[in-house]
Amino acid sequence: MKNRILIVEDQTPLLDLYKQILGSRYEVITAQSDVEAFDKFFEHCPCLILMDYNLGPHSLTGDVICRQIMDLEPETKVICMSGNSPEYDARNRFYGVLTKPVGAVELKEVVERALAE
Repeated sequence: MKNRILIVEDQTPLLDLYKQILGSRYEVITAQSDVEAFDKFFEHCPCLILMDYNLGPHSLTGDVICRQIMDLEPETKVICMSGNSPEYDARNRFYGVLTKPVGAVELKEVVERALAE
C-alpha cells in the first residue's frame, strides 16, 4: 500500500501540480480549505501533510490547522509551504518548511525524507 499524503493548498494550479509530482508514488488526498483539511484528515488518516501556510482570508492559517491536528495525532508529520517567510516557532512543530515556488526535486526529496523517518 502507498503512503498517504494530504496536500492542503487553496490555489488549484499548485494543488494539481503537487498531486501530479507525488501521485505516481504516493496516495494523494487533496483539500483547499481549513474545513476540508480537517474532514480529509480524519477520513483518510494520512501519515504526512503538505500544508499551505496561507489558505486565504476565510480560513485558519496553516499553523493553527496543524497544531490542532498534531495535538490530536502527534505522530503526524507536517511540511509547511509558503510564498512568504512567516515567523516559524517551536510551537508549530513542522517537520519542514518549503518556500514557494517549490520545485519537483525539492518536493520529492523532503517528502521521501519525512516518510523514511
